[in-house]
Amino acid sequence: MKKLALTASITAFLGITEPIAFGVNLKLGRPFLGAAAGGAAGGAYVAFHEVVANSFGLTGIPMIAFSVPPGHINFIHYMIGLLLATGTAFTVTWVLGVDKPHRQKQ
Repeated sequence: MKKLALTASITAFLGITEPIAFGVNLKLGRPFLGAAAGGAAGGAYVAFHEVVANSFGLTGIPMIAFSVPPGHINFIHYMIGLLLATGTAFTVTWVLGVDKPHRQKQ
């Protein structure tokens, strides 16, 4: 599970969140709540500061390329939102804890 979580989190930072959502978060339960809280916090921040992008693209690290051209302050607010989302998700998951997955007897 740790190996899956590590590799899936790398793809999540690159904008593809399905492996972490379905492979880890939904199986363990509480990390899904942490991810939802992080997404809500980061999304609220960037929406409040009206962060824009000049194209559609993946979120996370690839979106940096689309948030720089509209202006430097736009980029700064995007990075703050990304760090806020990551930090909130980590903190909420840490506070809630993680249940170990149940092993089925064979």
